[in-house]
Formats: sequence, C-alpha cells, structure tokens
Amino acid sequence: MPTHQLLLDLEGGLLGSTITIVTPPLVGPIAVAAVEGADLRTIDVDGERIRVRTEQVALDGVAIGYVQAFHSLESRDDTASALAQMFLIAGGIGSAVALVAGYWLSGRTLAPIQRNMEAQERFVADASHELRTPIAVVQSSADVLLRHPDHSVEQEREVVEGIAEEALRMGALVRDLLELGTIDQAPLERRPVELGEIAAGAVQALETRTRERGMRMVLEPGTVWALGDRAALAQVARILLDNAIKYAGEGSRVEVSVAVLGRQARLRVADDGPGIPLEEQDRVFERFARVDKARARAQGSSGLGLSIARAIVERQGGRIVLASTPGEGAAFTVLLPSDTSASAD
Repeated sequence: MPTHQLLLDLEGGLLGSTITIVTPPLVGPIAVAAVEGADLRTIDVDGERIRVRTEQVALDGVAIGYVQAFHSLESRDDTASALAQMFLIAGGIGSAVALVAGYWLSGRTLAPIQRNMEAQERFVADASHELRTPIAVVQSSADVLLRHPDHSVEQEREVVEGIAEEALRMGALVRDLLELGTIDQAPLERRPVELGEIAAGAVQALETRTRERGMRMVLEPGTVWALGDRAALAQVARILLDNAIKYAGEGSRVEVSVAVLGRQARLRVADDGPGIPLEEQDRVFERFARVDKARARAQGSSGLGLSIARAIVERQGGRIVLASTPGEGAAFTVLLPSDTSASAD
C-alpha cells in the first residue's frame, strides 16, 4: 500500500484523497485527534502493517477538519526480517567458526600439558621399572642368604657382592632422580666462569677411568668466558665425559675443547667411538634413554645423565646439541651466553 493522505471534515467525512482508490477513514483515530489534536497508531490490514497518523486542522484557532495519513511498514518489516535472518546466519557461522577456533586453540593450549602429563607418566613408569630390577635382585639374593644362615660371608661372597652392586646402582639412580627433580628449584648463579678451566678439571677428575679403559683424553687448551654457575657447568662437563667413556669403547679417543662462537661460549666433547644410530639420536636426551642398554646397565648407567645435563644448560640460557655419524663417533656441544666483558679483559 503506497503512502497517501485523506482530507476529512469535522464529522470525518471524506473531502479528498491523494489517490483515486477510496480508503475509508478510521473513526477511532479521529475521535482521539478531536480531543488531543493528533493520534499515531499501527493497524493490520490483510496481514500488512499500516502506520496511521491523524491530525486536527485548525484555521485561526478554529478546528475545520482532519488530515489522516497512511504509510505501509511492509518495506521496513521486510528489511528488518532480512537483517534478522542475516544476523542469524552470520551468528550461526560465527558460532561455528568460534567453536572450531576454540577447539583448535584449546587443542594447541592443552597439547603441551598433555605431552607433559604423558612424559610424567612415562617417567614414573620408567623409574619404577629401573628400581624394580635391582630390588628384585636384592630380594632374591637375600632369600639365598636366609636359606643358608650357617654360611659365612666368604662362602656367599658372590651373592653379597651382587647385593652391594645393586645397592650402589639403586643409590645412583635415586640420587639422579632427586637431582633431576630439584634442578628447577636449585639456585644457580649467573657469573663469569672460565670454561677452559672447568673442562680441564673434568678431564683430570676422570683421567684414571680413561687410563683403565685404555682410552686417550685430549684437552685442547683455551680460555673462554661464559655466564653460568660454575658447579653446575662442571657437572655438565663430567656428565658428557662420563658418557663418552662409557660408550666410546676401549682404545677410543676423546677430545675436549672450548671456543667462542660469536656471542656464545662453546664446550665440546667428541669421541671417535661407534657413534649413535640415527633412529636413537632424537631421544638421547630423554630420561632413561640408553643407546646400548646392556652395556649401560653393566656400567651402572641410570640413563638420566644427559637429561640432567640438558636441564642444567637450558636453565642457564644455553642449549646442548648432538652431532653423530654412525661408525664415526659422536660430539656433544654445549652453547652458553659468553661473557664479553671478561673476554675483553
């Protein structure tokens, strides 16, 4: 229905119309306009909403008639309906996108937590497995001794030595577990330390073991200053040397060197042993990881040394990397922030 107006007399009779179609005047709005001067209302005509405004017309203060205007709200209602549908569609799409994005973001957020939980569960399982074996050996050995209470220590020397060996292994494992669990809480200093001196101390501490295994330990002298905790870095150097001694094999050569690489201080321990298989290289720093499990167990390795070394180095703002070619040896490199001021002095 197009917008149009009716001109009415005081009795509501039709005097004129803006369109030829005759629209009957609305009596109710005229009665209200006669009292209040104007009336505005919405009516329904065959399912179409019509806005009707009725105003009284006066001349020199005397009422002479009324004007009644009609305006269809169909276009506005259609627009509002279209907007509502658009908002519903956009809201649905937005909700779906938000749901997918939330699921994706929650997955990304929870993934590290999930990995940590899985790593913790694996750690507990591995620790239990590692402790279960020596405990079983000690128990069975003790049962043997209890079955022969009249035997002397000399008669059961082999059994007693087995108990002592497993006790030492359990002690080393428990010590490493406690150390690994307290690395993050242990206070570490960030002071200038001389890596060459630390490397020399580690070589000297393990010199007897290298001689016993017929190995050659070569220390390349150098003065390199880094920022870190002296005691913790000395432990890292000993772990790397101990690892080389265990796995390089008798008659192997182990080289220890220090250097400055840009703004980083480097400590490198390399051997010419059998190296590490490619499939094992990604997990050598994992807890309880052993390349040669039989040899590691025979030598009392807990499989935690490299994990401890990496945790110490990373806590001091550095990193430790492995480079190994099977059959040609392995090299562990520790990179730490260098102390340029001390180097300049």
